[in-house]
Amino acid sequence: MAGLPSVAKATTKFQYIYVNGRSIRDRNLSHAIKEAYRGLIPPDKHPLAVVCIQLDPHGVDVNVHPTKAEVRFREVSRMHGLVLHAIRQRILQSDLTPNASFSGPTNTFNRPDITELTAPQQSFGESVEQSPPGSFNPSFPQPGETSQQTTAPTTNDFVNYFKKMQPDQKGFVYDEVSKAMQDEDPQALLKQPSLDAWEQAQRNSPGGAPAAPVLQEFGVLQIHKSYLITQDDQGLVIIDQHALHERVMFEELRERILSKTLESQRLLTPITFEASARRIDLLDQMQSLLEKIGIEASPLGPDTIAVHAYPTLLFDRKVDPLPFMNELLDQAEDDKLDVTNPNVDEAVLHEVLDMMSCKAAVKAGDHMTQEELAALLKRRDEIERSSNCPHGRPTSIRLTLKQLEKQFMRS
Repeated sequence: MAGLPSVAKATTKFQYIYVNGRSIRDRNLSHAIKEAYRGLIPPDKHPLAVVCIQLDPHGVDVNVHPTKAEVRFREVSRMHGLVLHAIRQRILQSDLTPNASFSGPTNTFNRPDITELTAPQQSFGESVEQSPPGSFNPSFPQPGETSQQTTAPTTNDFVNYFKKMQPDQKGFVYDEVSKAMQDEDPQALLKQPSLDAWEQAQRNSPGGAPAAPVLQEFGVLQIHKSYLITQDDQGLVIIDQHALHERVMFEELRERILSKTLESQRLLTPITFEASARRIDLLDQMQSLLEKIGIEASPLGPDTIAVHAYPTLLFDRKVDPLPFMNELLDQAEDDKLDVTNPNVDEAVLHEVLDMMSCKAAVKAGDHMTQEELAALLKRRDEIERSSNCPHGRPTSIRLTLKQLEKQFMRS
């Protein structure tokens, strides 16, 4: 059994490993469990898992620990691979998009035919938390008056506010809307505004502010140039555009590197920067890694490094070579990257690709065309682990239809 990434803990105390029915501790298998969740949880978290292994008693030595709490497998690498593969496959078969979860206070409303209607507590979780002391409580000034209210408003304040409004101020009068709908061409209500019309509405908004966005025929909407809204068969899906694109870039970079080294572009004039003797020494140890990711760099004198070639993909995404190289050397200097091994292992490669994809991905605040949005959503359905960015943060959350109905008190 493997726990969802969202319930990962700070320690490994919720990992249970059994071999032929006996509870054991094994660093190799614990490492396999953690590796299966790489990129799905933050590095300082540990997954929940129960691993039960049945094998021939001759394949394991149970006499290596006084209390038999530890064992020694005869095929260590094979056991590591089996556990890693089994958990990873189970995770990839699961829907890892988390449901939105927040809580709010109980609401009550007065209606002409009901003295008091108590609404269900607005919560997406099983339990409801009351608003903490000092939290925001809206007040409702009377129309034409300046609010001087210092105490929290009551339900009657809310109702009286709308009762005292002039009819033309209320903005929604059912009889008028109903009549307008009857007079309207029914087919016109089904037509979606074109992209040009939406952009024109943005330009015509007062003060240049964006007009109220409308979900387009493309099935995806970008809001505040940071989040995407779409739907699936379970409800509404809200996507962090940077986190999702970061995952997409990571997987594309990883696929290219596994097949061959990244395509690079030679510079007409090398980019140079100053470096300490320690960094120049590290650069020599990093040559295998640099070659794999499409970077050609070498010392140029006693205190200078020159970059001669740079990955084409990073150039296309306008990632500046100078700060990227400095950050890469910072990671190596702080021992966050093990560059001493000439054979670049998966952990080091993951860290570097993580850094590359983060810098190459679209940022919060970047406008995306509808074609780009559609392509990003298509890749979301195609790649593995699209539910989380390489750092382990979720790329999307879901508001299920049931949760929406509860919030609108339709359940």
